[in-house]
Amino acid sequence: MPRRADDLFGQIATFRALHAAALEAVKGKRRKPGAAAFMANLEKEVLRLEAELRDGSYRPGGYTTFMVKEPKERFISAAPFRDRVVHHALCAMVVPLFERGFIDDSFANREGKGSHRAFARAGRKARHGNEAVVWVDQAPGRGRVVRRSVDGAGRGTGDEPRERRLERGAGRRRELRPIDLR
Repeated sequence: MPRRADDLFGQIATFRALHAAALEAVKGKRRKPGAAAFMANLEKEVLRLEAELRDGSYRPGGYTTFMVKEPKERFISAAPFRDRVVHHALCAMVVPLFERGFIDDSFANREGKGSHRAFARAGRKARHGNEAVVWVDQAPGRGRVVRRSVDGAGRGTGDEPRERRLERGAGRRRELRPIDLR
């Protein structure tokens, strides 16, 4: 993997990259007013965005914050659609560069990975004689620790405050073996 990636900005601020990013960003958002307005004048909006990025006049817009109650009550902050287009263009260029450096057993926020695959991988490791410890973050300050022993039987310790997890982890530190990542 090369240590440098030259002219990423030049690759992001192109009509082709921004157009592809707009098509990706609109998935599942076609009926939202901001997305619909952007897509109604797609070429014009992409050209304007490209020009603003190239001449340095682009400024991100303000986020809209709202509350959702399912599955739990929380605040969501949403970027304006044109900013989402820039985010998608940036990620399309940068994510492949970082992906090459990630180990295969890293599952968070990666396409084609996730908690189900992480648990399956931990189970396979456990069946091959490695003890696997998986921390699944379910909410800020709370989570579920699952330990799989050599025979593959899982022992969930349930939801617990972060402080208790730290206390218990300090006493067991030597007992836990990390998953072999090679």
